[in-house]
Amino acid sequence: MLSDHNKDKPSTPQLSLLVDTNNPHKVLEEVKIIFLEMFNTGDFTLLSTVFEDVVALFSGKYQGFKACDTPYHNLKHTTDVFLAMARLIHGAHIEGVVLSTTETNMGLIAALMHDVGYMQKNSENYDSSAQLASVHVARSIDFMARLLAQKGCSRDNILACKQAILCTDLETPLTTIPFTSPSGELLGKMLASADLLAQTSDRIYLEKLPLLYREFKEAGTGNYECEIDLIKDATIFNNRMNARLTTQLDSVNRFYQTHFRLRWDIDTDLYREAIDRAMTYLASVLKSDADNYKIHFRRTLTQ
Repeated sequence: MLSDHNKDKPSTPQLSLLVDTNNPHKVLEEVKIIFLEMFNTGDFTLLSTVFEDVVALFSGKYQGFKACDTPYHNLKHTTDVFLAMARLIHGAHIEGVVLSTTETNMGLIAALMHDVGYMQKNSENYDSSAQLASVHVARSIDFMARLLAQKGCSRDNILACKQAILCTDLETPLTTIPFTSPSGELLGKMLASADLLAQTSDRIYLEKLPLLYREFKEAGTGNYECEIDLIKDATIFNNRMNARLTTQLDSVNRFYQTHFRLRWDIDTDLYREAIDRAMTYLASVLKSDADNYKIHFRRTLTQ
């Protein structure tokens, strides 16, 4: 079925041209296409309703919560991870990895829920929601568990979601997470990979680094004295990310190439291409004109 959509393939293969990721509902449409290709009789209703809940939450339209005020960990980051997770699952599906409709639902819901812990309740008065960074994973899990219980999800499915979200916490060793099934472990590693790669492949990743610095400063974490320290560390972070993908996450990002080959007739991993392009450009800026880095990050921020 996906081959019918190849007429939409951009003339120049580039990740940012495939889907309008600034429009959350365009992302939802693409995930639905992918989901129904895998499960042509599958029920997408739960994912759609959870998606709308998450959009409302970040937008300040969810009862009892304030709107998102973290400029880096925002709704677009969440929908980027959601799409990246769907692409990974799809690539694995093509290669013969068996994941049920329910398991796929829980993996995608975990992607939608992995950062909702940054949202402040109306009763809370933090100067910035970035101050919740150290506890946001636990808060995300709590919100997810309550919401899915209200929607009638089983304890086992909620537990699977919890384990996947835990995998996005860089402070939690994966060996300490008591996965209840091999598929649950796979989905957790997929989500951890999608979270890393969705950030660093963003077309405006370099422009967003000052926003990440602002969050670190507001949270009192990161040990960066100024913006340029974090920006210089981006290449080092990318190297650490690559090592984590390989040594801890079983290189599950390999499934991206299979996805892009079937969905778009592009036989390459566009996430890796986007990241490598950004890191090469950053390295050239830091080498030639580090003191004036801002004039070299010219793309318009969208939030």
